[in-house]
Amino acid sequence: MINGINSIYNDYEELIIKNDKLSEENRKLKYSQKLLESQNKTFRKIENNLKEELEKREELIREKENEIARLKALLNMDGTNHCIPTSQTPINKKKVIPNTREKRGLSKGGQKGHAKSKLNKFEDNES
Repeated sequence: MINGINSIYNDYEELIIKNDKLSEENRKLKYSQKLLESQNKTFRKIENNLKEELEKREELIREKENEIARLKALLNMDGTNHCIPTSQTPINKKKVIPNTREKRGLSKGGQKGHAKSKLNKFEDNES
């Protein structure tokens, strides 16, 4: 019977040692979990800060692109696309002077069938 008690006692000691090891491993895992949760929380804060910074920079980029487009439009203004006189067209650009006259196919000078007009001489007393 002493042999059976020793066997149970040995099993009991092994279970206590195993329990201690598992308890220690459990404690280490809990510590690791808390550490990882803390790191995760920190990374989430950093991620949110980076997202906010990215949004600010994207907004700034949009503002700068709009300003560039506005300034390019100002540079491209001339007599062809705005109501600016051709005299104010920059020197390096070709001046476009609009001509709305339509060709009618008639010869130059007086036309046949039209009355002739000429200036009369001044009288000597009109000068």
